[in-house]
Amino acid sequence: MTHTHSTKSSKKPQRSRVGYDQSIEKNYDSVRTAMRTMQQEILDNEGIYPKVEKKSSGIISQAEVARRAKIHPVTLNTTNYEPLLKEVKAWMEVVKSTAVVGSAKVRRTLSDRLGDWRDLYGDLQEQHMTSETDLLLANEKVARLEKEAIILRDELHELRRQLADATSLKVVPFRHKKS
Repeated sequence: MTHTHSTKSSKKPQRSRVGYDQSIEKNYDSVRTAMRTMQQEILDNEGIYPKVEKKSSGIISQAEVARRAKIHPVTLNTTNYEPLLKEVKAWMEVVKSTAVVGSAKVRRTLSDRLGDWRDLYGDLQEQHMTSETDLLLANEKVARLEKEAIILRDELHELRRQLADATSLKVVPFRHKKS
């Protein structure tokens, strides 16, 4: 038995270099867009990376960036993506140093914020009750002063009436001495 060699190549046909480069460039753009989107979500959520979807755990990682960019996570570790991987790692360091990431930290931060809001609500409620009490006291004082004003007005009218009655009978104008 003799083996015959086929003249056909067993290699898969390769895409053109232009299409390959365009695909890489598209992936670079989608990863950068994903990072910008994630950064905006953190800003919109007061420094916390939100758990956007069921697949997201609230943790920023290379896999999360790749998932958001709709590429396979291993893609970032190929030689064509080394500059992009460095960019992603640098971005992740910046984000992790400024934002709250990770489900435990997020829970703790949310608990702290909830406590702060409870304290603020309690303070506002206490201030409102104090204001209500002050308003009630002020209204009572106004009512008391209005009653007092009515009594004084009645006394004034009575005194004016008595004065008018008395003046018509007993008051005589002074005579001026002629010099």
